[in-house]
Amino acid sequence: VTTDSHRLSKEAVNIDSNVECNFFINLTVINALISDLKYFDTEVVISFDDSKANFEYCNRIINTQVSDLPFVDYKSILNSVNTNKTVTVNTKELINLLTKHVKIVGKNEKTKNGSIFNILDDTFNIKSVSDEVNIIDTLKVESDIEEQFKISLNIKMILDYLKVNKNESTEIKFGTCNSIVTINDNYIQAPLFMKDGE
Repeated sequence: VTTDSHRLSKEAVNIDSNVECNFFINLTVINALISDLKYFDTEVVISFDDSKANFEYCNRIINTQVSDLPFVDYKSILNSVNTNKTVTVNTKELINLLTKHVKIVGKNEKTKNGSIFNILDDTFNIKSVSDEVNIIDTLKVESDIEEQFKISLNIKMILDYLKVNKNESTEIKFGTCNSIVTINDNYIQAPLFMKDGE
């Protein structure tokens, strides 16, 4: 489980152990492990106590301090999400579109990498604004949204998630324009404030 104040992502893998535990690892350590492990196809042995965790593989040992922060109750967070609108979109097409749009909103400090999603039936519009240009693109999607729905989301965060998503299609679930959005049931993200008339 990885989270900050705006988003949460969870993944699960099967392991040969019946030990149940929760602890926080600094993201810098996780990134170092990701960077190193991509060169190896090997098992990783994880050992830990109340103050530290060790990751052993290929004659290497990476040890790190365990944070004393309380483990996030992600199950309660996920169970509290209320969504009643679903859009299914081709992952590759969405990545290509967001890659173009993030270059626009990245130049606009006011929008915080935010774009407006405007959805009705099978039409999925994305609007991005900078000081120099406004751009609107459309994707054809599968949707159960029968009334026009608009929401503002940080597309850079969504793009970060999608780039490691291996699903051919991406399912996005919405509630209201002010409520949490879920993607593929393992990623949630809070919306951005949307001004009247946007």
